[in-house]
Amino acid sequence: MPPTNGQESRRPESHRSALLAPEMAVRLPKVFGGGAESWSVQQAQYNLAHVRGDRIKLKRLEFA
Repeated sequence: MPPTNGQESRRPESHRSALLAPEMAVRLPKVFGGGAESWSVQQAQYNLAHVRGDRIKLKRLEFA
């Protein structure tokens, strides 16, 4: 599966398949319950956890 955007291409192969498409977020509640929004929020939290785990090295800008 080729990456569809720059962020996705930086993910390890094992994480690319874990991305939740909006269409799937609408389908999941029909099988497992809940709402599409809750499934999307869970995906966003998962994505943020992995980005934070990558230990991106940045320096805070100091303004005079």
